[in-house]
Amino acid sequence: VPLPSTRPLARVILRDTPSAAPLPAARPQIAVSCTSLQFATAPTSKMVHHVKNKNDLDGKLTEAGEGLVVIDFFATWCGPCKIIAPKLEELSQEYPDVLFLKVDVDECEDLATEYNISAMPTFVFLKGKNKVDSFSGASYDKLKEKVDLFK
Repeated sequence: VPLPSTRPLARVILRDTPSAAPLPAARPQIAVSCTSLQFATAPTSKMVHHVKNKNDLDGKLTEAGEGLVVIDFFATWCGPCKIIAPKLEELSQEYPDVLFLKVDVDECEDLATEYNISAMPTFVFLKGKNKVDSFSGASYDKLKEKVDLFK
């Protein structure tokens, strides 16, 4: 089990200090000091990986071996893609044995062409580098159903 990571969190302490010269309204001055605290955070056990290019995808598919790979072909300007993205993250936590990848069709046009992507989001399901299914649309129920079917 990996050790939790730590990250600093600023803490602000306010205290009343008298001013050097009295103010007409006799209001106290506020002094602010900051200290840094460390809090442990649980590491993320799984996540959706963003593919940068064809070589990156090939490497990830090789690492996955015969396991299920789900590729989300998306665009940053696509509304349904933005809606389904958090659900994909949730699925990556729920199915740690499945590799979830995202490919931006505008950054990786060659991959979008190779996989015949014509609508976003399109989900492609691979096992052992072989395509077993795909569908277009932001249907969480259908996505989960396909993951359950092929895992």
